[in-house]
Amino acid sequence: MNTTADDFLTWALDASRTLEERFAILRLFERVYQCHYTGPDRRPTNFEAERLKQEDRRFNAAYEPVVKEADLRRIAGLLPKVRDLYLNDQQDRPLRDLSVLRFLPGLTSLTLGQVEVESLDILHHLPALQSLHLHGFDRAEDYTALAACRELTTLHLWGQHPWPVFTGLETLPRLENLHWGLPVRVFTEIPCLPALKKLELKCWNSEQLAGCLRDFGQLPEMPLLEVFWGGAFFRLDGIERFPRLRTARISGFFRHLRPLASMPALTHLRIVCDEMRDISAAARLPVLHQFALHSIRPQDWTTLMDSTSLREVFATGCETPQPDLDTLRLFLPPCDDLFGTDAPRPLPPLRLLGYHPQGRATYGPPDDAIPETGPEGWHGCQFMRESESWWTQDLIEAALEEAGLGKLKGLRFNNRRRRDAPLHYSSPHHSHRSFRISLLRVEAISRVREVVSVLRGALSRTRYPWHVCLSLDAEPDADEWDEDWRDSEDTPQQRAIDHLLEEQRHEREAERLRLFLADQHRLTLLQEQGTQDIPEDIGPRRLAPEKPLPPIFKPPPAPDKPADADEDDEEKDFFADDGGGIAEAAPDEDDDQDEKWLPPVELGDPNVNWNGLCIFLVVTESAVWCPTHRGDPEATSYLLDLPYEAPPQEDPA
Repeated sequence: MNTTADDFLTWALDASRTLEERFAILRLFERVYQCHYTGPDRRPTNFEAERLKQEDRRFNAAYEPVVKEADLRRIAGLLPKVRDLYLNDQQDRPLRDLSVLRFLPGLTSLTLGQVEVESLDILHHLPALQSLHLHGFDRAEDYTALAACRELTTLHLWGQHPWPVFTGLETLPRLENLHWGLPVRVFTEIPCLPALKKLELKCWNSEQLAGCLRDFGQLPEMPLLEVFWGGAFFRLDGIERFPRLRTARISGFFRHLRPLASMPALTHLRIVCDEMRDISAAARLPVLHQFALHSIRPQDWTTLMDSTSLREVFATGCETPQPDLDTLRLFLPPCDDLFGTDAPRPLPPLRLLGYHPQGRATYGPPDDAIPETGPEGWHGCQFMRESESWWTQDLIEAALEEAGLGKLKGLRFNNRRRRDAPLHYSSPHHSHRSFRISLLRVEAISRVREVVSVLRGALSRTRYPWHVCLSLDAEPDADEWDEDWRDSEDTPQQRAIDHLLEEQRHEREAERLRLFLADQHRLTLLQEQGTQDIPEDIGPRRLAPEKPLPPIFKPPPAPDKPADADEDDEEKDFFADDGGGIAEAAPDEDDDQDEKWLPPVELGDPNVNWNGLCIFLVVTESAVWCPTHRGDPEATSYLLDLPYEAPPQEDPA
């Protein structure tokens, strides 16, 4: 007999359960049912219906959760097996009771958001917890219960409570990864974090003057710290307290980098500082691989030419030309010795192999996951993994250019890595050695053999094995489409449409919230008067359907042209001031009623109902892997001129 399951059923079916307890039980059932229940009576998930249900619960002041006994019995036996639980649905009704979590003794990873509780004592019932993400806990003041999670290794905290209490956090013996999104002032009161290796300071004002720290001496003792991201500092003094620091992103109001010269292990340094005057100290870092600066001021980049280890330099934010930066980059040694091989590996005969992506058999493409430890995983350094990704991208692009395929119409890099602004805003997270490339035109697909051959040659020159995920999509009429428009979603028309849709969504959201708060206040007054019956007009607030968008741009009137004029002689400009522009109402009409006189705009993809060639392949040095559900083996075999080798039959047992 499963004691945990029996105890859960007894507790959950007790008639004395409060409304908030019943809602937490319902949320737990929905999540466990979706992620773990595999019975023959499992219902398919309708995600749009789930979204509407969550919105109704959120905007219903008189909501009463209904939990069926049969549903609870379906998941009761699964609770001891649940290791990962995610309860952070932004559109749903907030959780106000977490008592149900005590029936998950084996939980190792927990994500909670939109939770309105004042106590975290439930953590005392989760001794095996290793990863904890808390988002939006703005009512919780006392976080001392975190000290009970002795196995905790990863902790993400995000909220706007001004005075949280964290006594005891320094006693966690395994805490290695901390994402701090609470006031920085509170973080400075923690005496030490003995096991911490990665720290991110990203509270809402951590990079403003109000959240600026005097120097690194205000931070807790962190003897094992290797990665630091975020925070704003007036000076860099005290950073020598962290001699094992390998990668850092630092912002603030300092003018030089001299305190960093004593950092022996620093390999990647990213600075955000408009007050920066002197960067010469970066040249004295003995193992610095990458230096990136975001500043409005030009710098003397020639001072970095004395560096013996520097390989990558980036600069953003400065509008003034800096020619010495280009000169410095010419003198930097390439990264071929780090990420490449001395000579390409010999390529075996190419094979076309099928595989079952979701099958039990191990027959399939080799694993492209980057190890978390060891030299092949760069000892866990995400910044070095990012540098390897950039180098591999350049290698593949150069190989395609050399083969005359770089400008092939329809060839697109789906996840092309940018190297400018994102450097300073989000820390890199590279977990796989793979690229995504698409061939979208008939011209490109017809040359897929050449593309695969070039990709194999490039992959044979990487130090560690890489994959290329190759998509072949024969879009109808793609040859007639404007290439720049098709390759970019950031067109003026699309930006205008996105702005109107976002504005409309915020207006509807504000109206629903206003009606919900009015219902909530009215219901409270009725309950204080002793009225138990809920008025029929209090319930989920559904608004009228969204109004259709008016035309964003109307074409200008066609000018009179000679009969022999060629329509393609010059490109039409729909944004020029020649009589066209934003559509306006007639003089005797009201702009607020524009949907009455403007026809609705149909925003759709002409390919949505087209079922043409759509193939997904995985290209490695030795083979092209074709999944059975998306590979179209016959078409792939014809395009590559290779015999298709079907995957082995799986044992039904």
